[in-house]
This record gives sequence, structure tokens and C-alpha cells, in this order.
Amino acid sequence: MGKYKYNNLQMAYRTNIKSGLVFLHGLGSNKETWQKQFEYFDPHHLVLAVDLLNHGISTNNVDIQIAPRLNAQIIDRLILERFQLPFIVIGHSVTAAVLVELMLLKNPFIKGIVFLDCPVDSGPFMFSKCHDALQTINESQGSICIIEAEHGIGSNPDNSWAGYLRNAKYHLVNNADHNLHKSSSSEVNKLIGKFIKNTKLL
Repeated sequence: MGKYKYNNLQMAYRTNIKSGLVFLHGLGSNKETWQKQFEYFDPHHLVLAVDLLNHGISTNNVDIQIAPRLNAQIIDRLILERFQLPFIVIGHSVTAAVLVELMLLKNPFIKGIVFLDCPVDSGPFMFSKCHDALQTINESQGSICIIEAEHGIGSNPDNSWAGYLRNAKYHLVNNADHNLHKSSSSEVNKLIGKFIKNTKLL
């Protein structure tokens, strides 16, 4: 059962959806990039794909230095206030900056994070926040998964999150490029599905 507050009123509701997925696109893209994931996961999960700030039809002209934190705060509030379901968040490429910010917020409904071909150097404060994020991960019960493309981040171990998140589940998609969620969607979707199955969402 969920609850939604509006002004001073509260409404309880029931849904047959027990868990959700949030998909975060990379630089210069938008929510439509996740079409194949919508088709694959929609029958079983609440699927959200957002236009991050400065992209699509979301607010533009946001300072890029603070955009990752603001994106994380908005997603955090959206999950807390609107849905209140166990969620897994999947981020592609430079969205790693948003994923790290989300980890630091410690949203109790976020049960897992997927780094999809994400470089470590994907944000202005990435390295300074990395230690804090790792402490957050170690203290939480959330699960972490790293999926990389052989011809993407997987070809550069020095720029891989696998070197920092040593307890994360790691998968390398052979013969895949950086946009593996589109070009190798079948394998990527199966890996995400396996991660969902192995993550305690309830």
C-alpha cells in the first residue's frame, strides 16, 4: 500500500506493481533512449525514464556544476513522495555523477544501483565524492552492479568503477559499444533482469 500527501491531506492507494526501475540517460540524450528497456521491463515493473536537467523537456540552463546533485535530489523526492516503492536505478555513462549523489542521499527505497558503461571521471566533483559514496555503500544494504561494454569503458580499466566498487557485481558485454543498452539491448536487459531478481526488493 502506498500513501500520497497533498497539502494537508493524505490518500492511501494500492497497486499491483511492487517495485520500480528508474533509467537515467547519458550526456546529450533523453528519456527516449530507453525504449527497448521499456518494452522489456514494463509488464513487471513500474518503469520511469526521466529527462535529466538540461536535457529533453526538463528545465534547461541549469549550472552543470550542480546539475548532478539537483538531478539526484529531484529523483530522490519523486521516489519518496510519489511512489514509495523499492527501486533500482540504472544510469548510463556520465550519469555516474547522479548515481553517486543518490548514494549519498541514502534513500531507503533505492535498493540497487546499476552503472551502465559509466566512466569514473564523469563529474566535476567525482573523485572528492567517491570516498563518501563508498562509505555510504559499505554502510547500506543496497546492491551495486557494473555493466560495461568491451569497446566502451570495458577497454579502459583505469576509468572503470570496478576499481572502486570491488564488491559490486561485474559484467562485461562482449563486442558491445558504449550505447550497449541499444546496440546490445537483449544481453543488457537480461543482465539487469538477473540483478533485479537477485536484489532484495521487498
